[in-house]
Amino acid sequence: MGHSQAGMQIMGYALKYPKRVKGLILLSSLPGYDGEWNLDFGAQVGRRAKEPWFPDANQALSILFHVLQTKDEEMRSLFLRALPFYFHDQEILKRNAPAFEGAAFSANAHRGCGESGFFSGSLAPRLHEIKAPTLIVVGSDDFVCSPAQAQRLHLGIPFSKLLLIEDAGHFIWMEQPEAFFSGIRKFLSALGYKAQ
Repeated sequence: MGHSQAGMQIMGYALKYPKRVKGLILLSSLPGYDGEWNLDFGAQVGRRAKEPWFPDANQALSILFHVLQTKDEEMRSLFLRALPFYFHDQEILKRNAPAFEGAAFSANAHRGCGESGFFSGSLAPRLHEIKAPTLIVVGSDDFVCSPAQAQRLHLGIPFSKLLLIEDAGHFIWMEQPEAFFSGIRKFLSALGYKAQ
């Protein structure tokens, strides 16, 4: 299972080592940072323009997505300010804020991804090569890995199933835990795993 950018990483692993992969769960993921994603991302951000939190969150998001940070605390501060974008329900964000405030941030890791070219790559042309059964899970209100990006994955990966969860943003398990865990358990059971 890979969430967001980690979804791209596990797809890359499945392409390189197909015999080692029995199945994939792409959670709030995307094919890559290509032109299609850029247009979709801009449209998804713009949809929130009338929200009261938009000006500050958008300023932080712009810096976070376009400037490679040099300090962990600066990166943490920007991410926390941008968090409203990542949730459908701002009350659920408030309840879960301590989980994000206590998370570790690494500006070095983020910068390393940028310098490696990771943020300009796309797996879209190779998705058809992934033969492992794949569950693609997306929140209906995810702005960074939107349902449109999930649909691209679904159309590209031959043995994939798309699970759209309503009223959820990027952190689906926090906003819709019952629908999320039910979908994961069904997929794991289909692969032969006994999910608790």
